[in-house]
Amino acid sequence: MNVVKTFRKLINPQHKVAANSAFILDDTIVKKTGRRIEQISFVHDHVAGKQGSKLGFKNLTLGLFDGKSFIPLDFSLHSEKRLKVKHRKQQ
Repeated sequence: MNVVKTFRKLINPQHKVAANSAFILDDTIVKKTGRRIEQISFVHDHVAGKQGSKLGFKNLTLGLFDGKSFIPLDFSLHSEKRLKVKHRKQQ
């Protein structure tokens, strides 16, 4: 958070918030190699379409877009449970 505060002071010292500011939730896939990493799983990437299963984690980030820049506020790493074929088709 100290890095974010310093960055915000440099970019926006008056702390003005634009009318088009918004909170953004971003779920990005963090690809990893190797199966001996704790809690690693195949994560479905909705952007990649049918070839969307990647080995790794899903990084969920909450950030504030203030009209000029994206400021990350919090994040978490997630893994997914292995779904049966029937449930994958439903998803």
